[in-house]
Amino acid sequence: MITWLAAFVLQSTFWMGLAWLSTRLFPRMQPRNREAIWYTAVAASLVVSTVQTLVPDSLGSLWRLTLPGALFAPSDVDSFVGANGAAFGSGAAVIGWETILLYTWLAVAGLLVLRYVGQLVVLRRRLARDKIVGDAPEALILRDIGIRAGLPRTLRLSESDNLGSPIAIGLGARSEVCVPTRAIHELDAGEFRAMLAHEVAHHVRRDPLRLGVANLIRLLFFFQPLFRIASRDVHLAAEEQCDAWAASQVNDRLAMASCLTEVARWVRPGDRELPAVGLMRGPSQLVRRVNNLMDERRVLLERGGFRRLAGSVLVLALAPWFAPGLVTGDAHALEASVLEGDSAQVTAPVATRSRASDDEDGSEDEGHEEELGGEANEGAGEHAEGPAPEREHVGERGADGGEHDAGDGDHSPAEYNGVRRR
Repeated sequence: MITWLAAFVLQSTFWMGLAWLSTRLFPRMQPRNREAIWYTAVAASLVVSTVQTLVPDSLGSLWRLTLPGALFAPSDVDSFVGANGAAFGSGAAVIGWETILLYTWLAVAGLLVLRYVGQLVVLRRRLARDKIVGDAPEALILRDIGIRAGLPRTLRLSESDNLGSPIAIGLGARSEVCVPTRAIHELDAGEFRAMLAHEVAHHVRRDPLRLGVANLIRLLFFFQPLFRIASRDVHLAAEEQCDAWAASQVNDRLAMASCLTEVARWVRPGDRELPAVGLMRGPSQLVRRVNNLMDERRVLLERGGFRRLAGSVLVLALAPWFAPGLVTGDAHALEASVLEGDSAQVTAPVATRSRASDDEDGSEDEGHEEELGGEANEGAGEHAEGPAPEREHVGERGADGGEHDAGDGDHSPAEYNGVRRR
């Protein structure tokens, strides 16, 4: 798991950094293209880190980064007992830094997710909204916009006094648009219709689900600051696309721009922290959105969705090769040893054959030596048997009163040896 986290930090920094650089180099990029770049970068960060962790040797990266092998012990964090746990006695648990880091990440991420869920619950209670009946003029306008947008079911409409900006909440059958009560009384017909169309666009795009998943990813990987930048930019891109769609539905750019200007005055400080998509999160983006709407050269509805999808799929398919690889020092040493082992295997048969030939030559030499030794022994035996009768004959002559027996008996061994030497 620690290895995957290290790979994810590397891949997310690489891909999210590329996305940030591309969006900053082309500030007038279309919102949908900017959104597609960020989503592709997030997907590439998750996919490449997972592929490199599960099958590190199946795909070769163009370039690699080597980390010290000591940072990633073979035992990893699957066990609380380390390799040297036995040194502290049976039952002793050795908790490594990998375990501490893993559980710290899970604890902090869990707390952030629980806080996010708590914000959703507080939002439901804070709204204290009243449902607008279906035959009200406002509900009829919303129904008409939904039918023209091709939504499968009618959205519910509600109002709340504790809300400064309209929001789109809920999924499926519980999809809903909640508007501030003052919007019903202070906006003219064109502005009110543009406001409802903006919220319908969020449901058409499934932004409550999409941005909810983006928020969860940002909270789970809180240690990656680029995810915060991506979340803000993706949210801004979604708002700009909904502005353009709403202006095209009411066929009035000015109505949508004036609606933005009016609602921006109603936004409260607490509205910026709402875990929901809405018309206005804060006045800081107001100038940019109004300028985009009033730019006649800017196309409201962007095209080229198939090309964006094909480009994202192509990037994800090639990402494991173009992304930097992550290997540890132990893996690098193992790879070098494997290469050395291959070269040793090439020379091994030659060395084996040479040793075998040396053994055969040695065995033949030993055989020749044994034969020569046997012949030598036989010759020695025959030579040893030759003088024996002669000595025996001498003994017999001595027994008969021979010439040498008596004399030999009178001489000492030293004298005898001296005579023999002479």
